[in-house]
Amino acid sequence: MKAWSEAGHAIGNHTYAHRNLASAKTAVDAYTADIAREEQLSADCRDSRSGCAFPFLKEGDTTEKRTVCATGSRRTAIARGAVTIDTSDWYYDQRFIAWKKKHPRDDPAPFRRAYLAHLSSRIAYYDGLSRQLFHRSVKHVCCCTRNRRSTPHSCPTYSTCCARMAGRSCGQARPTAIPVYSLRPDVLPAGESLLWSLAKAAKLRDLRYPGEDDRYEKPLLDALGL
Repeated sequence: MKAWSEAGHAIGNHTYAHRNLASAKTAVDAYTADIAREEQLSADCRDSRSGCAFPFLKEGDTTEKRTVCATGSRRTAIARGAVTIDTSDWYYDQRFIAWKKKHPRDDPAPFRRAYLAHLSSRIAYYDGLSRQLFHRSVKHVCCCTRNRRSTPHSCPTYSTCCARMAGRSCGQARPTAIPVYSLRPDVLPAGESLLWSLAKAAKLRDLRYPGEDDRYEKPLLDALGL
């Protein structure tokens, strides 16, 4: 983390125990304590402008939890590190690991194509929501996890994929510098892609919930035999 920070990357908070704030089992006090603990552990390399990326992009299933996310608590002030483009990279990773065990010597190119097609689809979809809401493309922040097993097989072409679909590289925009990232949609459950939540608040039709899930991707990968 120090090396990344020294290289100029924004290091944010993702909580200590990775609890789901939309779960009835997650108490507000335990959640904010997780944020405070992570804040303390990463204090020497965190970028205060980058905020907290809430696990699973969930910001609460109740008004109380959503309010804590919006205003902070006695334990810690919470700045949201929102994303505009959500993905199911976690599911593709699970499928890739299972596929690799069965095909240890096979070329992963088919999986790479499927994963990049998924990313292209998600970039186009969320950019489409942006255009419906704001009549323009916002500067996007994409939710992708670096330590996935499938990532090394896709990274060389990922930025090209972003540039092709969005007209430019998504880059590393700082959310706090972009006005749209200060918006707080009045929806429950709270969370998901910020654009998805804004679209729900605006009552746009045909929004699936949750925004990204294995149920949507399983038939696609099954059909490809992956």
